[in-house]
Amino acid sequence: LGNYFAALLNNKKYEEALKVSDAILKINPDNVNILFNRAIILENLGREQETLDLYNKIVEKDSNTKDAFFNRGLWYLNQTVKIAKQLIALRDSMENNPKAQALIERSSNLIEEQKSFFNKAGSDFSRVLQLSPNDQEAMRFLGYCYLNEEKPEKAIEVLEKLVQNKPDDKEAWGYLSIAYAKKGMIDKAKEAEKKSQEL
Repeated sequence: LGNYFAALLNNKKYEEALKVSDAILKINPDNVNILFNRAIILENLGREQETLDLYNKIVEKDSNTKDAFFNRGLWYLNQTVKIAKQLIALRDSMENNPKAQALIERSSNLIEEQKSFFNKAGSDFSRVLQLSPNDQEAMRFLGYCYLNEEKPEKAIEVLEKLVQNKPDDKEAWGYLSIAYAKKGMIDKAKEAEKKSQEL
């Protein structure tokens, strides 16, 4: 069954793979590997809430499942992108009607919701780094979360370590430039921006 499931997954036959995963989980409900791959399938099928529920279940079963924390962190970051799009649309409406209280409240609620998702994502990427201290992708995403949470000192700490380990990381240098600028470290910000543009 496991091999059949893997073959279906590799061939992107997601609906069939889900049925086979049901059969496997009836026999072994704690199979974290099957649960994890099932979450990936659900995400590919656009079944977002089920995906999140499954990642939550996996990390409850095994708090050392690095990939589940990483993917859940990405799930939270995807929500921040969706909220950003809503905020842009809302801003356009507010330009036409700047005193509309309902729009102001909606915008404020969305910003708070977005902050919450950045915080949750940051917690997950921090956990990944506890389990795997040199995970460069987790470092980059954590630095990005700290920037969006207005925690430039923490962003600098994480991103400086990242660019030491991976000096050709264009995105990390870009984020680092913003973090330095937020702290008023203008020379360092310019230097980081220059490095980012050169890569």
